[in-house]
Amino acid sequence: MQREPVPRLPSFIKTFRDEPLLYRPLHQAGDPHLMLRASLAQTILQGLVRNLPRQGLVRETYQLLRLARRMEQSANRRPTHYGIRSLVFRAACAPSSTPY
Repeated sequence: MQREPVPRLPSFIKTFRDEPLLYRPLHQAGDPHLMLRASLAQTILQGLVRNLPRQGLVRETYQLLRLARRMEQSANRRPTHYGIRSLVFRAACAPSSTPY
């Protein structure tokens, strides 16, 4: 008997949406702790959007891409902040070497 997967994405999104995705580099008076948090959040998000489609979770991937966009838009963005949007979208659209 195969069990249905537990839907964990809503609780993940609720927790993850408060993480920073943008950061200011050190040479522009950036906060190293904020840079680390943003870097970790970016890595997690990239890994998810790269691997969820391989598991057939395309809708969930789309929800995460929308989340990343909302997180960047809601941040106090200045021209000196570095974002992740292009990296995340590139990761989500990259061809997979593993077939579905």
